[in-house]
Amino acid sequence: FNNTWTNSAGEFSFELSPATYHSLADKCPNYTSPCVKKFVRVEAGSTVSVNLYLWPTGRINGTVVYDGNPSDMGADLLFVNSTSGNAVARKYAPVWNGSYTLDAPVGNYYILASSWGYGPGRITGEVSSVSVSQGEQVTANIELRNSGMDIWVHTPGWKWTYMPGSSITYIVEARNTTTWEPISNASVNLYFYGPVDWPGSEPFAYSSN
Repeated sequence: FNNTWTNSAGEFSFELSPATYHSLADKCPNYTSPCVKKFVRVEAGSTVSVNLYLWPTGRINGTVVYDGNPSDMGADLLFVNSTSGNAVARKYAPVWNGSYTLDAPVGNYYILASSWGYGPGRITGEVSSVSVSQGEQVTANIELRNSGMDIWVHTPGWKWTYMPGSSITYIVEARNTTTWEPISNASVNLYFYGPVDWPGSEPFAYSSN
């Protein structure tokens, strides 16, 4: 185990024996969770360059209510970067109080909330997105309304294990929560979940019909 500090330019260096290493960068608070670069091979007499990325963060918190009443069930929250359209985080507002807290990278976000028969939710008030600044905290309360619709997403045959690099087909079903009948002509939006627009991330390819 070796550790060091970066200089004013963010640079660091180690002198190591030949072996395979994992590199980890961390700075708390106000930055993303630790960045890890795995299986870095160091050979005798060589110099290896490793770039690690930490994004500045702020904090979003709030409460989810249902039809104007305090929450009596949990809710799934999806945080979508309003510039890239990518979902950078998912959070669960628990059953007992409906509150949530998220440390998110600096930027502007739409917050999408849903629960059984409720959604999509929206931020209360007249704002459509929330802005996150480094080291600051912003409150975004969510109101869910009874939609009478639930969404199921699954693969053909409910298969969930695939080889890396293979293509995956998903089926999206919209159904009435009372009759369980399919709902036709529903608008479906696809969001990538994960840091796909962060430095060092891998691109995705997709199609829909």
